[in-house]
Amino acid sequence: MTDETDNADRAVDKFTEIILACAVSCIPRGQRKKFSPFWNKELQTLKENRDKAVIGLNLLVSKDLLGCPPVCLNQELEDIFNSPFSHWELEWGIKQFPQRKSVGLDGILPEFLAHLGNEAKRVLLKLINLTWASGIPNMWRKGEIIPILKDCKNPAHLASFRPITLTCVMCKLTEHLIQVLTLSTKPKAIQLFYGDYQLQRTQEATYLGIVLDSRLSWNKQASRVQAVGKTRNELLKRLSGVKWGTTQDLLCTTYKSYIRPAIQYGSELLVTASEAVQNKIETVQNNALRIITGGAFSTPIQTMQIQANVEPLTFGGKWELLS
Repeated sequence: MTDETDNADRAVDKFTEIILACAVSCIPRGQRKKFSPFWNKELQTLKENRDKAVIGLNLLVSKDLLGCPPVCLNQELEDIFNSPFSHWELEWGIKQFPQRKSVGLDGILPEFLAHLGNEAKRVLLKLINLTWASGIPNMWRKGEIIPILKDCKNPAHLASFRPITLTCVMCKLTEHLIQVLTLSTKPKAIQLFYGDYQLQRTQEATYLGIVLDSRLSWNKQASRVQAVGKTRNELLKRLSGVKWGTTQDLLCTTYKSYIRPAIQYGSELLVTASEAVQNKIETVQNNALRIITGGAFSTPIQTMQIQANVEPLTFGGKWELLS
């Protein structure tokens, strides 16, 4: 593995050196716009012929193939992560890679890779596959940290700066290929069939009364529980009354036996939800506590919890998860 890593390091260093040498010799310096160095009529004719050939090639290749990398459903998961990148995947990755970004320690701009020729792209593809098989080169493990001053902050304090790390562009391109082609969460055009019936894509599903959304944010589940809790809280209002209402102990018993089990169902899953999502269900219990204790809207929640002997819902969910 050490020899393979050394080979990857030497290949990256040599490729970087060639790219920078070509950039120095071919890219004009200064403020002159629309300047093409060493350009003549012969080069213009070759460029026009090449453009015509590329247009003819694009007509033979489907737009779907050029728009996104091919997905093979029969390919095993292990093969997807271990197989080398193809030419089409590199072309698609360079096309989707963001331009006009800062350089890293290698001094290569994203525009350098975007304007590589076919032979240079084949070398770049071999280089990326070499690093994918042997290991990350040492240059790609390094980065330049640039401190950026935050808005309206005192530059005399270290906490007023936001660190930005600039890494090598080829490393970013390889990461982009890995994330998009193997770890992407974007839905792909995949058709699944159960017998002759085509399964429809959906963003949420209900299983055992739990609403599972595609991002596992639990927002739909919390909204559903909140609606159920509000409906059941109406029973407490009828039992409490204004002049003839029942005792506080009976209201607590009704809440703990009829309302709380409904809003606490599946609370183990909601432990991973955001605070805003969890607060949707907490408001149901808070409204029930105001009905039970007769507290005003400004009454502290903890005071009503102690008086009614009811713990917060988040405590119960965490306890059920641990047990």
